Amino acid sequence: MKKLALLLPSLLITLLFASNPPIFSTLGDRIYDNASKIEKLKKFKVYAPFKEKIERYLHDVNTTKQLGFSLENATHEKSARLYLKKLRELAKTNDFFVRSANAVCKKALITKDYELLMDILDTGLVDIKHNKAVLLKFYAANKDAFTPRGVLRKIVQEDASKKSVPSERDAKTKHEEENIRNLREKDRIYQEKLQNKLEKDIKPKS
Repeated sequence: MKKLALLLPSLLITLLFASNPPIFSTLGDRIYDNASKIEKLKKFKVYAPFKEKIERYLHDVNTTKQLGFSLENATHEKSARLYLKKLRELAKTNDFFVRSANAVCKKALITKDYELLMDILDTGLVDIKHNKAVLLKFYAANKDAFTPRGVLRKIVQEDASKKSVPSERDAKTKHEEENIRNLREKDRIYQEKLQNKLEKDIKPKS
């Protein structure tokens, strides 16, 4: 009993500050962290037919999350099994919307729908790392047609900053080249002074 009393404050603190249920977090975090991103899809015309599905999904995510927080640990076998089953069902819908967002992104690139492209990038569902090169190439080819904002603007600015700032290796090379130039200049001045002195020494005295 004493051990349980000591454990309760720790457990309450964990649950209070945990953004997601700790049980089955590998699967759960992906679902819960994407929920607010999927919710953004409701405001896009292209997702109008999916509005009810999104709302129903978000409701299921919320109730499942509450169930997850109610589980102290996986020893409650029956409840834990039910929770895991719900997570797996939610994962399928989550993956559907992630794939859909990436497909919309590709279509926007092809049709040059700049506003839709930037909107879908701003949801956070598109794999930016995987598509970064394509997005930069697209912007370079169409930069006179629109002004980037949000995620796309950040990508463009980071790329420009990376190109404008010399790398550590380049800076080191330039420093070494500068040192060599200085040494050569000092050697030239020394040789010139030495030559003048020698010429003065061998010059016939009047």
